[in-house]
Amino acid sequence: MKGEIGVAVFASVLVLLLGFTFFNFNISGNVVSSGDGQRGGLIISGNVVLNESETETFLEGGSVDNFSRDDVLDVFVEAEAVVEEMIENNFSVVYMNDNLDEAARIFQQVDYAEMLRGKLNATEVERGEARIALALISWRDLEYGDVMANLDEVVNRRDVAFEIYDGISVAQKNLGRYDEIDMSEAEGFLDEARVAFYEDRYDDAEGFLEDVRESLDSKSSEYSVLGGLQRGLTSFVQKYWVFILLGLVLLIVLVVVFYKKIRKHFLKKRIFKMKAEVKVLGELKERVQVERFKENKISGLVYNIRMRKYEEKLGAIKRMLPVLKRRMADGKW
Repeated sequence: MKGEIGVAVFASVLVLLLGFTFFNFNISGNVVSSGDGQRGGLIISGNVVLNESETETFLEGGSVDNFSRDDVLDVFVEAEAVVEEMIENNFSVVYMNDNLDEAARIFQQVDYAEMLRGKLNATEVERGEARIALALISWRDLEYGDVMANLDEVVNRRDVAFEIYDGISVAQKNLGRYDEIDMSEAEGFLDEARVAFYEDRYDDAEGFLEDVRESLDSKSSEYSVLGGLQRGLTSFVQKYWVFILLGLVLLIVLVVVFYKKIRKHFLKKRIFKMKAEVKVLGELKERVQVERFKENKISGLVYNIRMRKYEEKLGAIKRMLPVLKRRMADGKW
C-alpha cells in the first residue's frame, strides 16, 4: 500500500514539473520585454523583435527600406553582370533586357524628379528637360526604390534559369534509367521543356518539367509492377520447367512446319503498318503546318523540329517499303 502511494506521489510530481516547464517555455518563447520595463515588443519567427512603430509599419505592408541612387546603381551593375552570365551560358536574355530597359527608364524619371526637388545637382537646362520629361507624370512620389522591382526580376531570373536548366539535365538522366519501358511521352514533354526554356518561356518550361516528373512517376510505378511480375515468372518457371520445356519443343516443331506462312504473314503485316505510318505522318505534317501558318499556335523553332522529325521517319519508311514489296513479289519471305 505504501509503495503504491509513493508511486502515485512520484507520478504526480513528475507531471506537475513537466507541465510547469512546458508552460514557462511557451511564455518565454512568445513574449519579450523591450528593455525599459514599460513598452512591450512583438517577436517575429522567434528571433526578431519590433517596437510598436515598426510593428505598425510591418503589419500595414509598409517598408523601412530607403534606397539611394548609389544603391540602385550598384544593383544595376549586378543585373548587367547577370545578363552577361546568361549570355555566356547561351541562355535567352530578351526578358531580362526588357526589364533593364524599363528600369533605366524609371531611373531616369527619378533623376529628373530629384532635380526638380533640388536633391540632385543640375543646371537650369537640365531642370528644363526634367520638367518637359515629367510633364505628364505624377513625379512627386517617385523614388529610387521604384526601380528595384525590375532589377530584382533580372537578378532572380538567373536563379530560375539555372534551376530549370538543372531540372532538364536531371530529367534526362532519370529517363535513361528506364530503357526497358517506353518513355516517349516523357521524352516529348522534355523536348517541349527545352524549346520553351531556350525561347525564354520559363513558366511553360517549368510546366513541361512537371509533366515529365508525373510521367516518370507513372512509368516508375509500372516498372515496379513489372519487376514483381518478373519475380513471379521466375518462380513459375522453376516450378513447372518440365512442362514449359515440352511446350517449347512443340512450339519449335510448329514453327518449322509453318515457317514460310508465318514469314509471309509478318511481312504483309509489316508492309501494312508502314503504309499506315506514311498516311499518319502525312496527316501530322498537315496539322503542324495549319498550327504554324494558319492558327499560329506554335513557334517556328517547334515547327522546324517536328517537321524534321516527320521527314526523317518518312524517308526511312520510303526507303524500306519498296524493298519489302519486292521481297513479297519474289516470294522471299
